[in-house]
Amino acid sequence: MSVSQLAAQSYEASVKGAYRPGVATDLAGAWNIFTITGGPIIMTELWGHVTTIIANAAVPILTFVTTLGAVAAATATIMVTLNTDAPGTVYTWSGALAGVPGPAAALGMAAAGETTMAGNYCIFVPGTLYFTNAVAATGIIDWYMNYIPCVPGALVTPA
Repeated sequence: MSVSQLAAQSYEASVKGAYRPGVATDLAGAWNIFTITGGPIIMTELWGHVTTIIANAAVPILTFVTTLGAVAAATATIMVTLNTDAPGTVYTWSGALAGVPGPAAALGMAAAGETTMAGNYCIFVPGTLYFTNAVAATGIIDWYMNYIPCVPGALVTPA
């Protein structure tokens, strides 16, 4: 195997990141956050960062649907109410099916509210990861995902 082939193989197996900037209309109903294409991935972390205050008691549910036409399945249970969460709030999800993505204090260098991300890796096949929201709320959340492609060409992009 050549050096360039080894480098390409190493790149494919390394942790990648995806970023989806929030928009003002996200919390108004259902909103897609990431699309997985090209093959399965192992999600290592998923988190959101509030950039504009959340209002009107949003209670979203993290959901995933495959591109193969399967029925959408709740990926995590209903999140804690996001009402009045201020800019700087970070939502983390452990990856556990019954896990609740919850808020943590704003993160920073040596911040008293620093949080860790528990490692329950999730395997996702091609499809869309999205939130459904029971009420029309306002606010903006940027979303981030770290993942490992399981095959060359597997990719996570903002939806």
